[in-house]
Amino acid sequence: MTRDKREDYIYSRAYELAATGLHLEPITIIAALIKEGYPEAAELLDSPLIRNDLRQVCARNWPGADPERPADAIGRPAPRKRRRKPPSNGFT
Repeated sequence: MTRDKREDYIYSRAYELAATGLHLEPITIIAALIKEGYPEAAELLDSPLIRNDLRQVCARNWPGADPERPADAIGRPAPRKRRRKPPSNGFT
């Protein structure tokens, strides 16, 4: 396999693994790729943009992810809004 084809495969395989719902973070995807025989995956996927993109794919496919709540910029589900207690007037 040529170097370009190997790199293309690593990129596509990383996104396939992210979409399985078995990974929450890119580091586990990289570990899986290394275990599959692609040690260059760590260097190839070492980019904040790629890792953030993989993190978002992971978050969308993670079991229990709520499709109504979009993920934030790094792939975590958006926080739920909490109700605040009304301020007290100092009287109890």
